[in-house]
Amino acid sequence: MTTDWHLNHARFGTKPWAVQVEAMRRSAPHRKYALFAEQGLGKTAMAQNAFIDDDDTDVHLVLCPNSFKNDWVLAPEEWGVGWMPVGMWPRNPIPTNEEYIQYAINFESARKSKLNDLLRLCEKRRVRLTIDESAILANPGTESTKGMIEIAKRADRVWLLNGTPLIKNPVDYFGQLRAIGRLNGWNATNFKNRFAVTGGWKGKQLLNEIKNETELATILDECSFRALKADWRKDLPPKVRTPIHLEMSAKQRVHYDEMMDEFYTMVDGEEITAQLVLTQMDKLRQISSCVLMKDGNEYFFEEDKNNPKLQALYDIVSSCPGKIIVVYNYKASGTLLRESLTKKGLKPAYIKGGMKPEELSRQKDMFNNDPDCRAIVCQELASCRGHTLIGQTGKDRCATMYFYENSFSYYQRAQMEDRNHRGEQDETCNIYDPVVSPMDALTVEILTNKKDMADGLDQVVAKIRELRG
Repeated sequence: MTTDWHLNHARFGTKPWAVQVEAMRRSAPHRKYALFAEQGLGKTAMAQNAFIDDDDTDVHLVLCPNSFKNDWVLAPEEWGVGWMPVGMWPRNPIPTNEEYIQYAINFESARKSKLNDLLRLCEKRRVRLTIDESAILANPGTESTKGMIEIAKRADRVWLLNGTPLIKNPVDYFGQLRAIGRLNGWNATNFKNRFAVTGGWKGKQLLNEIKNETELATILDECSFRALKADWRKDLPPKVRTPIHLEMSAKQRVHYDEMMDEFYTMVDGEEITAQLVLTQMDKLRQISSCVLMKDGNEYFFEEDKNNPKLQALYDIVSSCPGKIIVVYNYKASGTLLRESLTKKGLKPAYIKGGMKPEELSRQKDMFNNDPDCRAIVCQELASCRGHTLIGQTGKDRCATMYFYENSFSYYQRAQMEDRNHRGEQDETCNIYDPVVSPMDALTVEILTNKKDMADGLDQVVAKIRELRG
């Protein structure tokens, strides 16, 4: 069984990529299926094409992060099927009566407030359900996950799209497999005991290892397709990661030394936990950005001219031949970066938490298509999934990323790096990490070695003791 390709993209043409052909071939016999494919391998296009090709459904219901809704509304036009009716919540009502429509609604609506309406939609209409960024289902105890699984039970067809195919912990598969009708009769505890390895504190810590791996692989092979860019997009240019070693300002050094003394004392005098280490590392990260927290507010203790990471950014921008993505975590840093890059004449776009979908789309469009917009300032958590930020060809291509601040999540870091390493990227992607201290260097080392900071706890403690001497 095969699937015809119905899309016509202005740049990508009328033929699917090899990875899309293989995904369609494998998924065609299945009513419910999962695509675990890295960002940039064309999952959105595949989902739209599958809906067009499917004569048995007439409502394409997309459950996705709130910031993705407008992308699904705009996608048919981009892929040459602008005739397709579209809608999204809450701008348009849940499409109970439309003859044919692609409709996007955010994950949170699968909770009690709209769950009954969505269940009725599945009972009344022929629904193809797509759950975009289905890693959200990794926690089976949340109301959203429970609601989405109930919707999936009633939908005629179900596809899961997950941009993180390399799942570290087998328990993350449980909710996703349940959503596509697998593991009937299993509960989360059964699944964990069967496939997850535990140890550490009182033997209860998940160790990111798999047991009975062949059995789990057989289950996954029957109902999912995993694809990596390294295997399917060998045409993409490489990523080059470069640390930029900087000197602290005098004020930074004072604050940093005080915080390190506190950290040393904790390491020697308290039971070491991941939460303790992450809390202290967060304080050190703030100081590296010249930020302090007081009474719930963020403020800068150093002038812009003495902020080493900001001054390094100016140097990168001045030598960057194309556009640049600047990544941050703290609200105050985002404000500083937008204001500073505006003063430099770069007309920066931005992505931050809490944006309305229309404004998010406008900012992305400005960055990708306005030659006067030379930078986009991205809050990592709000920006790391799904967005394409590559600009246009030549001097308007975006092949540079500057991590003004790093989160402590490898998942967020890896997803963020793919914002411009996708699609029609034709230049080597340069990724810069400003390093103000040994702890900054360790953070970058842990993340680029594909680990969360919590997984690098032993390395952090060892570094603290080494620095204390």
